[in-house]
Amino acid sequence: IDKQNYSVFYSGPNTRTGQCGTGFMISAKVRKNLMSFIPLGDRMCKIRLNGRYRNITLISVYAPTEDGKEEKKHNFYNQLYNECTKIPKHDIVIILGDFNAQIGTENVLNGIAGKYTLHTKTNENGKLLSELAMANRLIIKSTCFKHKKIHKGTWKIPGGEQVNQIDHILINRRHGTSILDVRSARGPNCDSDHYMVRAKLKERLAVVNNSQGPKKLKWNIEKLKESEQSQIYQDTIKRKLEELQTQSQEQEQIEQQWNTIKKVVIETATETIGVKTRKRNEEWFNDECKEAIRQKNQDRLRVLQKATRQACDKYKVE
Repeated sequence: IDKQNYSVFYSGPNTRTGQCGTGFMISAKVRKNLMSFIPLGDRMCKIRLNGRYRNITLISVYAPTEDGKEEKKHNFYNQLYNECTKIPKHDIVIILGDFNAQIGTENVLNGIAGKYTLHTKTNENGKLLSELAMANRLIIKSTCFKHKKIHKGTWKIPGGEQVNQIDHILINRRHGTSILDVRSARGPNCDSDHYMVRAKLKERLAVVNNSQGPKKLKWNIEKLKESEQSQIYQDTIKRKLEELQTQSQEQEQIEQQWNTIKKVVIETATETIGVKTRKRNEEWFNDECKEAIRQKNQDRLRVLQKATRQACDKYKVE
């Protein structure tokens, strides 16, 4: 989906079930650096960006839940491992999304995860994620930064107060210092039981010039050093110039007539029907919609501060 300020790339199931699906939303500024987008099913997709010093490959994922079937889990991680092996070795590799994985503080995770995770024990999905990180020399950077607990949790269990850290961001170890911070952002309202996870990446994208100017040709002037080829060149120029001279008078009359017609058509259209301005489906989003969203976000903040039954019911109504 292409809009003026952003583009959305989506990979999901063939039928609209409302389940699974991954994707990317990139700004118009980044869009010109997009090298490829590859949908990989209903749980995975990847893009590649043109970086200034090295290219960046990002994989968006949605892993099966902790209670999911073992076969489905292993198929997911086998596919993810295979996709990692296809990435050019000099690329920065970033894997991000909902892994449904809790990472603990066990000593065996040293070098794979940081010590600032929200959990003390790794669940089964966390073990699968750790094995993937170890096999592909990745580090789980979402566990490497010291934040308050409320800025570590990424998913609030529906109907309760408990928050888990199951959404993660991984990067290859050699480029691990490129990620400066990872934390949950509780403020944005995404109509989800997940919180947004924000990462700061210290990398530059390449300066891409999208202008399609005329291609500069390089002539094979070495052939002009041959007397025979040089004579053919001179004779051909002479012949073509003579042909143009005979056609010049007729050509000028045609060009003059066309310019006259073109001028009349443009002036008449401007004076009578005007120029159509393109609107991006913004007519429906009026002040009433803005006020409803403002009230909804205000009620959500009350729920985050103190999740009383009255506050929750009011937010659901909004």
